[in-house]
Amino acid sequence: MSNETIDEYISRITAISDSISFYYLLVIIPFGFFANILSIFIYTRPTMNKETNTSFLYMCLSIMNIISLLNYTFIVRPRNIFGYTVEMTCGLTGFIRRNIFNSTSWVQPIISFDRFLFVFYPVKCKQLGQKKNILFLMSLVLALIMITNSTNLMSFAVVETTYDNDTNQTVISESCEQTKQVSLATDFIAILMRLYIPLFIMISLNSLVIRKLYQSKKKVKKSSSLPMVHVKSSKSLSQKTFSNKDYKFITATLTMDFIFWIFYAPVSINITLSIIDTFTGIFKDPRARVNYRLYSNVSQLFAFTYHSICIFLFIGFNRYYKEELFSFLKINYRAPFRTSRTLNDSKTRSSNSVGQSVR
Repeated sequence: MSNETIDEYISRITAISDSISFYYLLVIIPFGFFANILSIFIYTRPTMNKETNTSFLYMCLSIMNIISLLNYTFIVRPRNIFGYTVEMTCGLTGFIRRNIFNSTSWVQPIISFDRFLFVFYPVKCKQLGQKKNILFLMSLVLALIMITNSTNLMSFAVVETTYDNDTNQTVISESCEQTKQVSLATDFIAILMRLYIPLFIMISLNSLVIRKLYQSKKKVKKSSSLPMVHVKSSKSLSQKTFSNKDYKFITATLTMDFIFWIFYAPVSINITLSIIDTFTGIFKDPRARVNYRLYSNVSQLFAFTYHSICIFLFIGFNRYYKEELFSFLKINYRAPFRTSRTLNDSKTRSSNSVGQSVR
């Protein structure tokens, strides 16, 4: 295959990649900005449930979604839609970009940690899960991310001079490069902090939560089949009994964690391929390299799609959010089991009053 044909192939694949980025930025990104701003507004409404940290945590997730979309629009891909590139000190762009990338991945583990506290330490959960403690935990995670990403600053500028035969002009280009060892360390840290460590934390915490819920449900079924007895053990009284609402709530959190990693799996493969290429040079061939760049671009777009469609996950898995959103948009929505829940609450309050009068 001649060099001219290879150049044509590279130009065609590059044009496809640029077109995908352009239309993505034109459609998905604006919708993501609007949807996340709307979600922040909904979660800050006074009528939202304030008994748990759910509204606060998902508001933080919406804020991080907006920051991630701004990062992708104005730092990662500004050339595709605005026709310019960001001029920063060599290495600073990668440092900012990866800090934002990694910070977004850690919101989900913090949400999983909050659910873990809710299930295992229901009494201490209100104290340990206070907003100031969560913000302090987020600050520690951010500091750790910035420290581990400092290898991005170990870059040096490379200036290349080429002659363009079409314009008969000398073209001077500047790029940021890293040594092989630093580049490998940078990618390895990125894939650990962005994907594998958060994933390990989420799997561990969620596995413990699922096991606890299963044991709790098993005990409830077992106790319901036995005659009613008076339990005087303080340990038994301190154990949390999970309602169907608790099960649905925690299941929704686990499902959202799973969906998050579906969207981020291609990025994990992308960074892994980058590390392999550093060792073996599997993308030395120009056609293989341009194909890898296309995949890298699409995998990043797929990950950023998650940050734009979170509103649909909130609607699907958070009934309170759905009610507030539809109420704000003046959409006629009747919450399922709302009437039955109100009647059950009334019956419960009545039975409690009778029990207190007997005692």
